[in-house]
Amino acid sequence: MTESLVKALVDPWTSRWKSTAIGAALLFWLTGAVCYMLTHSTAAAVCATSRSAGSPFWCVITPYPKAAAIALPLLAVAVVATTAAVCARLAPVMITFLAEASWSRLPFLRPLARCRIRRHEKIRKHYGEHAEMASKRTPNDWVEAARDDAVIESRRDYARGELVVGPTRLANIFTATAARIEEAYGLNLQTCWPYLVAVLPPESRADLSAQAAAFQLRAQGLLLALALPLWSLLLGISWWTAVLWLVATVLLIAGHRSMIDAARSYLTEIEALMGLHRRALYDGLGFPRPASTESEPATGKGLSDYLNANTATPTELQWPDSPAPS
Repeated sequence: MTESLVKALVDPWTSRWKSTAIGAALLFWLTGAVCYMLTHSTAAAVCATSRSAGSPFWCVITPYPKAAAIALPLLAVAVVATTAAVCARLAPVMITFLAEASWSRLPFLRPLARCRIRRHEKIRKHYGEHAEMASKRTPNDWVEAARDDAVIESRRDYARGELVVGPTRLANIFTATAARIEEAYGLNLQTCWPYLVAVLPPESRADLSAQAAAFQLRAQGLLLALALPLWSLLLGISWWTAVLWLVATVLLIAGHRSMIDAARSYLTEIEALMGLHRRALYDGLGFPRPASTESEPATGKGLSDYLNANTATPTELQWPDSPAPS
């Protein structure tokens, strides 16, 4: 379920995602330049004594200062832009990989997946118990109120009831959002989402696009943080290598948390749009609206089954601006 759900929510926006992680790509290559200078600090002396084929790159371009002044900035811009474009293409792949947890199907990673599932089950139970207590008590001060709000918010990352827990936080956030929408409205998010996007007003589509852009920007930054330790190959074994790995680890943890926060915001926007514009979804498809709040989950399930061609009961469609069928 999670795999197809993630693809339904992420893939339609992939073509609109742009390579906006220029700053992160520039930082990545600046780190590489620093590592190069640290390992080639004697390049000037080498250039003065040698012009062999194995000379450093700087020695090749120093005899041509005018050409280098033009070519090097253009090359730098091209490299940074290409890196950002590659990250923009890989970001949806990484999001899908983390959210659907496809890696857990690999035999040698199944023990890790089971271990993480047990961990997330404990976290869900912990948040559930504390969120219930927090909702019933009156906080004594601002600190306690902030803690209770954080617990209640974190509880939303996990689906209620007996739904299966995923091995990653991102997978659980996607599953929990779909479960809340189905519980409240009866609508299957994976099935109904493309149709809802088609009937959204321009302002809502713009807000959704902004949230999607923020989500993919964090994902691109996380990709570059993952690639940052590759520059340690230039440093060899030194204390600079330890510094680089420490910085990369800090950026990786911060980048992952930032991406999770952006995913929450994106899915919260999806949940809000489903709640606000579901009537337009019914009207756009010509499907009868729910007669009451109590009957809405059943009606929403009927709409989802209809879109899935999963019902044998014929449905009489009627559009608001057309006459009723005789």
